Amino acid sequence: MESTVTQLLARRRFAVVLRTFAVREQDVPKRVEMVKATIDKIMALKPNPFCKILVVVWGDPNYIQPADCGLTAEALRRGIDPTNRIVGVVEFTHGDLFCGLLNWSIASLLRDRVDYGLILSPDAHSYLTQGVVDRMLQAICDGAKVMGLAINELTELTHRGRIANTFAMWHLVSLMAVGGFDLTAQLPRGDKEAKFMRGCDPDGKVVYYPLAGVEEVIPLARLVEVFGTCIIAPIDPDAVAKYIVPDPISDPDGYLRYLSKMGTKEYRQNSLLAEKGYDPSYLQGGVMVGYPK
Repeated sequence: MESTVTQLLARRRFAVVLRTFAVREQDVPKRVEMVKATIDKIMALKPNPFCKILVVVWGDPNYIQPADCGLTAEALRRGIDPTNRIVGVVEFTHGDLFCGLLNWSIASLLRDRVDYGLILSPDAHSYLTQGVVDRMLQAICDGAKVMGLAINELTELTHRGRIANTFAMWHLVSLMAVGGFDLTAQLPRGDKEAKFMRGCDPDGKVVYYPLAGVEEVIPLARLVEVFGTCIIAPIDPDAVAKYIVPDPISDPDGYLRYLSKMGTKEYRQNSLLAEKGYDPSYLQGGVMVGYPK
C-alpha cells in the first residue's frame, strides 16, 4: 500500500454502515447470515481501516414499503460474535430507509469522530475485496469526496458519476456540508402522497416504483457544485461478482421490489436531479480524470 494511503489511515477514521431488515420472520436467518458474511469480509481486510461497523435495522412501519418484522435486531445481536467490539447493532424506527436512516447514521458516525463512511448493502458483500478498498483509499488521496463501486448491475450509471449507496464511501463532513441526503428522496408514507415512476424489467415488463430512493444523486450534484469537478471516483470491482437478488419463488414480493427498483432507477435519478435544477448529465462532470480504475 502506498505511503500516502498509509499516512491517510494514520490521520483519518473510517466506518461502515450496513442497512438491513427482514419483512417476514422466515427471512430473518438469511439476513443475519448475510450481515455476518459481510462483517467477516470487513474484518479480514489487512490492514482493516474501519474502526466501527454500524448495523442499522430499519423498523419504521409508517411508510409505503414494509419494514422489519421486529425480530432482526435481536437475532443479529445473538448471532454476531460478542467479542467483536467494533460492531454495533441498532434499530432505526423514526424515519425512512433511504434518507432518514442514513442521515441519522452519518450523524452518529460524526459524533464518533469518523471522517469517511462506507455505506454498503450486505446483498453486495461479494464485491468487498482488499483491492476495492485499497483503490477507494487511493481515490481519497487523489482528491475524491465520494467513491462508488461500479457493481455489475449498475456499471454504466456508476461510470457516469451516479454513485449508488449499494457500495459507496463518502467524506462525511463534505456530505453534510451540502445538506446530507435530501428528504425529497425519502419514501412516501402511503399511496396518496406517492408519485410512481414507470420502467421495464429485463424481460420488458412494465414495473412501477415510488419516486424515492436514489438518495445519492442530489448530494452528488451539490458536491460537484460546491467543491468543483473531479471529486467523484467510480471504482471497478476486482472480478465478476453478483448482488444477491431475492428468490422469486420463496420471496416473490422482495423479487418484485428488486425488479421495480432496478427498472426505474435511472428515471428516478433524472427526475430528482431535474427537480433540483440539474441536467441529467451534470454528474458526469464530477468524475475524476483517470477513473474508473
